[in-house]
Amino acid sequence: MLASTNSTHKQRTIASAWMLGVADLLRAQGLDAEDLFRDAGLDIRLLERADGRFSVEQVDQLWHLAAQRSGQPFIALNRTAVDKPTSFDTLAYAMMSCQNLAEAIVRLVQYCAVVSDAVDLRVVEVVGGSRIEVIPMEQSIPGRALRLDYTIVTFLAFCRWVTCKEIKPLAVELSYPAPTTLALHEAAFACTPRFNAPCHALVLHEADLQLTLPTANAALSQMHDRVVQER
Repeated sequence: MLASTNSTHKQRTIASAWMLGVADLLRAQGLDAEDLFRDAGLDIRLLERADGRFSVEQVDQLWHLAAQRSGQPFIALNRTAVDKPTSFDTLAYAMMSCQNLAEAIVRLVQYCAVVSDAVDLRVVEVVGGSRIEVIPMEQSIPGRALRLDYTIVTFLAFCRWVTCKEIKPLAVELSYPAPTTLALHEAAFACTPRFNAPCHALVLHEADLQLTLPTANAALSQMHDRVVQER
């Protein structure tokens, strides 16, 4: 899922908390997560470590293998195992304590390297709301589109969970051509995505962005902010 760095040589990584959700999804689809992690060159034992990090190139390979072995080219859009906040690690608590969803997104953009430094998140104001753009930081390899699909659908699931509202995006933009069948995409996003977009993006209504979070707490927000900064 999620922040940029200035180094062009740094190996970009994804946190174990995020990858726990990926492993859960794979198992829910009847796949052997242990075999997939191993064949992608990933040590699944790192999932047990709070400070575990996984190479983004090998994570992309994991998604590529999962699509091949499941016969599901859009397996990352399956929501059975992503409707929970734990994927965002300690950043989830900082986001939950914000006043509204807009503030939570600002915090995600600011501190998303806690989850991953594999993409750059950008928020752009549009008519009626804001577009959250997901810009990958590495060259395209097989599996990357699946990782970005999972990023978008997991973030949308978190927005729904933290607001206690079945949020429907203004738009969803995906960087690949439209598939023959759109049922899975429409079920995942509650709208028909725009395909062949410059990047993956989620456009949220202004009214949803201003929703007061049930978990908002100014004092806890400051405390969680310090914890995330240290992380």
